[in-house]
Amino acid sequence: MVGEDEEQLRLLPTDKLASHEEQVAIPLPPEEVYARLNGASLESVLRGTDRIPAVVSTKPLNDIVFPNRGARRRVMLADNSTAVEEVIENTPNEYFSYKVWGYTLAAARPIKYGKGEFWYLPAGKGQTTLRWRYSFKLRGSRFPGVLGPFGRFLFTKVFLDRTYAPFMKSSLETIRRYALQSDAR
Repeated sequence: MVGEDEEQLRLLPTDKLASHEEQVAIPLPPEEVYARLNGASLESVLRGTDRIPAVVSTKPLNDIVFPNRGARRRVMLADNSTAVEEVIENTPNEYFSYKVWGYTLAAARPIKYGKGEFWYLPAGKGQTTLRWRYSFKLRGSRFPGVLGPFGRFLFTKVFLDRTYAPFMKSSLETIRRYALQSDAR
């Protein structure tokens, strides 16, 4: 995995990746949503679906405190699979991005890395549209990545739109409820 760390630093533009976006409306202003979600534990908001396992814990892998840029942690899933996550950018009240690689989940075998992005968008009358985009770089040596752009299309239609989208929607609903908890401050 050390060799792959270097490759992770060279993320491709999103239009070269297989991507999916979801969003949710939260009746709070962006700065309030950001304050309530910044640093929330993954296990409290990524509860999984019948096809994507829940996050059960995380373990820091460096001395940078999460969610600061460069913070790296191991993410453990309910099926005992893992991945490595690193914060790319964290702009208060506006944007948060991270990359994920080193997946041991069987369904992730064709994935070289993932990039997640959250936008905290003002939606009028003190509301926020929280937009989440997840993009994946496929391995060129595995199906469907060996098929190039057509492989990205297949991966998007078969995995992202049918398996990952329900996970994202469910997670965003959990995130919305978490942000609205009065004790989430």
